[in-house]
Amino acid sequence: MSELYERRCFVCGQVTPRRDAQEPAAKPIASMSPGDVDRELHALVFDEAGFDERRVMLFVARRLVAIGQRSYGLLDIATDPRNFPRERNEEIGDLLVYAGLEAIKRELKG
Repeated sequence: MSELYERRCFVCGQVTPRRDAQEPAAKPIASMSPGDVDRELHALVFDEAGFDERRVMLFVARRLVAIGQRSYGLLDIATDPRNFPRERNEEIGDLLVYAGLEAIKRELKG
């Protein structure tokens, strides 16, 4: 098989065929067992994702674990009391503020 149709896991060396990008997930994530989550995550991250995709996932993982766990403890979605829509909207608002500040700063530097 060519690289277009297969991927080699950079951790264990196992060669696996690439999945069709349109292939739906076998199960909804909420109904998956811990083992199923680990297997699919390993396949997606180590067998299919490219280097830059893995860097983005590392950035997100660091935020979840290093920052999120320090602030809120181990994530337990089922019992988490936070209002996620409100939290999301506040974060989007912050994003817009920082994007605007950056744009203005660039203009000032001319």
